[in-house]
Amino acid sequence: WHLLTMTMDTKDVRVYLDKELQHERPRNVDEDMPAGTIALTSSAKSPRFFLDELRVYERTLSLDEIKRLVELRTSESKKQ
Repeated sequence: WHLLTMTMDTKDVRVYLDKELQHERPRNVDEDMPAGTIALTSSAKSPRFFLDELRVYERTLSLDEIKRLVELRTSESKKQ
């Protein structure tokens, strides 16, 4: 499994994969926070990924919080 995390605050947009920063850019001054419907789709007949769970927070997660989520899922996976 992998944890993909996107954070957006008043200054920056960041994308992490398994707690490692993959991409960071400044947030545009006129860029609104995402709102409305979210659709997760694939045009492939058999996508190569499965979505196990989705969490949406109304605040920006810190890097420490993202690391704890990865560690929590890793420890849960080892128990199974």
